Amino acid sequence: MFTYGGSYQLDEDRFTAVLTTHRYADGPFTTVFGCDEVEAQLTGTFSGNRAVCSGTAKQAPGVLFEATLFLQQQEQAPAPGPKTTATRADVTRLPKLPDRRTTVVTRRFS
Repeated sequence: MFTYGGSYQLDEDRFTAVLTTHRYADGPFTTVFGCDEVEAQLTGTFSGNRAVCSGTAKQAPGVLFEATLFLQQQEQAPAPGPKTTATRADVTRLPKLPDRRTTVVTRRFS
């Protein structure tokens, strides 16, 4: 498992960024660069909710990183349903059940 960090600078519709990775727990995967600790230098452009960038990391010479990123908008909360008022049940209005109690007859034999 990894933590990712970094910084970026904007210049109109272009940006430069530094992306760092750090492994904080054991796991079977590594970064796309093939090593756990990376500082990648990225350049790219953005338009609307999409950014396209590419870059390299000195820790992995010869490996070119390319990505297309999409900004995910926060989902809006669902509209509230109709308001209801809680009413107490009137137990006296429920139908009466037949009396199911039985009389126990005891008989003594002499």
